[in-house]
Amino acid sequence: MNQKIYVVTKNRYFGHRRTLGFFRFQNNDLYYDFGSLKGSHNSYHRDGSQWRTSLATRGKPKKEKDHIPLKSFNGLFNLGTICVSKNIINKFPKTKQKYYNKYITYEVDLDSFPSEHINIVCELLEPNYIIPLAEEEKCYPPEAVNKTFNTTNPWLSITLLGHENNLLIIPGETGFKVNHFNERFTANKEGQSYSSELYSGDAYDKYGKEI
Repeated sequence: MNQKIYVVTKNRYFGHRRTLGFFRFQNNDLYYDFGSLKGSHNSYHRDGSQWRTSLATRGKPKKEKDHIPLKSFNGLFNLGTICVSKNIINKFPKTKQKYYNKYITYEVDLDSFPSEHINIVCELLEPNYIIPLAEEEKCYPPEAVNKTFNTTNPWLSITLLGHENNLLIIPGETGFKVNHFNERFTANKEGQSYSSELYSGDAYDKYGKEI
């Protein structure tokens, strides 16, 4: 089944709702991105390969790793954690009405979170996969907001973190701080290497485009 999901703001900024990101399930492949800078996107394919195309890769697909083939996915898998700063929301693409008419839209109330930064944790779940909520290494951080889409295959889970006590990634003046909550929710897992891309409002002014 082919489906496209847009993650958009519930409120309007400078007169428009803003598009934070999208997920497109297409023929046993998955394409997704947050920010929409000059065609940037991730892809996870039926053979298990994962790729990134962005300003950091100079617009060319770069293979990052391999995992379970998407067509035979099982278990739980973290696609990545995105940090969004409220002070550049107005630079994100305007949300088009056709997203509501043709696709699934998930509205995020950014103003309901007290922090100036929002973390969005994206995961894939095997259909009907049961997460033991009481299990310490898989439970949600306090005050987390979760939305699971069970019409996709595999299922898509989006967890929002926007309180100072649950953020995994916190930008600073000279970089960013990464935190660890448990094995499932972490940006600082021992022995694991990570890749990151940091974009300011200037990058959106120069490279941003409406999608």
